[in-house]
Amino acid sequence: MKTQILLLIAGLFALILTHTTAAVSAQVNRGWPAVTRAGTAVTLSPEQSGKIRELPFEEGQTVKAGEVVLQLENRIEELRAERLRMQVEKGTKLAEAERHYAHAVRECERVQGLVNEGVARDTELQTAKLELSVRELALQQARLDERILKNEHEQAKEQLAQRAIRSPIDGVIEHLRSEVGETVERFQPTIEVISLEPLRVEFDCPIEAAASFTKGTKVYVRRDHVRNEARVGVVEYNAQQADASSHTLKIRIRLPNPKPHWRAGVKVWLDLEKP
Repeated sequence: MKTQILLLIAGLFALILTHTTAAVSAQVNRGWPAVTRAGTAVTLSPEQSGKIRELPFEEGQTVKAGEVVLQLENRIEELRAERLRMQVEKGTKLAEAERHYAHAVRECERVQGLVNEGVARDTELQTAKLELSVRELALQQARLDERILKNEHEQAKEQLAQRAIRSPIDGVIEHLRSEVGETVERFQPTIEVISLEPLRVEFDCPIEAAASFTKGTKVYVRRDHVRNEARVGVVEYNAQQADASSHTLKIRIRLPNPKPHWRAGVKVWLDLEKP
């Protein structure tokens, strides 16, 4: 009886193994189904709250890294930054303090010479030295005030810059979540920018086939079984943790996407050998 049970188990195991091998072989012959994803997708949020003054780009338009994609009302910040800029450039208080200090130095030297000649008294020299000390302290304070003013100017420029959102990547405006005239809150998701160059191709690979998709492996990617338009990608990620319920693991492929661009979210097929 035990022998029959063991034979039955062995037969079932062989059947499962044969079926799995056949399934994998059949999958290889017709290609592995996968889905394209944007190579980079970023959701942008304002660093300050405010009313939207301008949205220079519409959905679907291309944008370069560094270009303004959203501008909040910024008149108050502009005026403050301009006022501080003029104060920094003017530098009147520091220049005046430097002149007074230089004059006090010369006066102290002059009185010292007169004292040495016996023409002036020591009390006059003490008065000149006291004036020099006062002017020196005033100069130090003026220099400190100048540094504080420059720091305030830099802060004002940064606050002005935060009234705009700039794209961090070359890409396409995929989604605008607000309109001109609307008020948005700080860190509220507002704009989505995606880049399709390169694309990411993802698929759930059966564990039995995972060894064929090691990092750096060249893979041919095609759309809708059209074998003559295959593009070559490279495996950049092979998950180390599998999904126990589906017996698969995530594979990610980096795929160059020259014009005409393939879209993201499209089903494609993968081949390990050139179709």
